[in-house]
Amino acid sequence: MKHKIGYKRLILALLFLYLSAVVTVTMVIRPSVGRSVAVSNTVTSAVSSAALSSANTGPININTATAEQLITLDGIGPEKAANIIAYRSQNGDFLDISEIMNVSGIGEATYEKIKDNICV
Repeated sequence: MKHKIGYKRLILALLFLYLSAVVTVTMVIRPSVGRSVAVSNTVTSAVSSAALSSANTGPININTATAEQLITLDGIGPEKAANIIAYRSQNGDFLDISEIMNVSGIGEATYEKIKDNICV
């Protein structure tokens, strides 16, 4: 079965993977005695964890997804992601992906955009 990947989601995943591979910050500390000491500070851990969550190319489980994962879906911003999580907290797990249309702000048009990228 072929999975459709949203363009925005793919670009974000590639960007995070690229950054996790190349981002290294190096600074030189010059102590008062005049010696130079090079210190390398690699910031890949935060970038890598973001890349792992964004690089998942399978469908997003709407029963367990975080707001950060939900906003990678086409048409889902921070407000709709918060509405999904609030609905889930109040009503329990979704039994079918079409139930996401019961969430405030998510109608048939949004559902059509995301239905191939979500699961329960």
